[in-house]
Amino acid sequence: MNNRPYHIRAILFYWEGTVVRQDRRSIEALKAAIGCPMQKTVLEFVLSLPDVPDKNDTLTKLSAQEKISALRPEPHPAAREILDYLLAKDLRIGIISHSALTTIRGSLQKLETIGENDFDFIFSLDNMAHQRPPTELIGLAAERLEVAIENMAVISAIPSDIENARNQGALTIFLNERAQSESQFVNADFVIGHVRDIIDTVRMGISLPTARAAAQFVGHGVSGQRL
Repeated sequence: MNNRPYHIRAILFYWEGTVVRQDRRSIEALKAAIGCPMQKTVLEFVLSLPDVPDKNDTLTKLSAQEKISALRPEPHPAAREILDYLLAKDLRIGIISHSALTTIRGSLQKLETIGENDFDFIFSLDNMAHQRPPTELIGLAAERLEVAIENMAVISAIPSDIENARNQGALTIFLNERAQSESQFVNADFVIGHVRDIIDTVRMGISLPTARAAAQFVGHGVSGQRL
């Protein structure tokens, strides 16, 4: 962690585990179906595959598994509240996911409280399966959201996602709802215990419109710097 000032203009959610819930059992089943090592994320695994016929086979299996998951998506109970806050603050909002765009859209159509119009950009497997290496994905997402990478906050429940985003210069928020012991080893700018805490974290990093508002934040001990 460091203490440099930050200013948030965009939010990038890793779709699985933040906006929609994904339990450990379903993740393990998905990895087993596509031959992904348990210590890797699905996205890391897919992007590490060489562009050969085997990769296309893996993508086909992944798509089939994700379509099953998309039949009954479970949004996080606080997702609508968070999106309303971010939209009210005129922040740009994006999604990054190992699912295909059609799968994500299918999930959004089934969700009653969240829709595709809530997001400025959906960064799906279609965008990256045969494109840039994983180390450049966060920078590419910042380009699509039209902000400098240091003005984008990346939110994920997976430590390696956080490490990758922070190494590329983004502000990082690690969602640790299950109080994982590994959180102490995650090099994140912020660690939060509930997805709703995103609101308080973002509030510290957006422009304050008036001196009165600034005084209110000072009164609450908020410095506007990374912890």
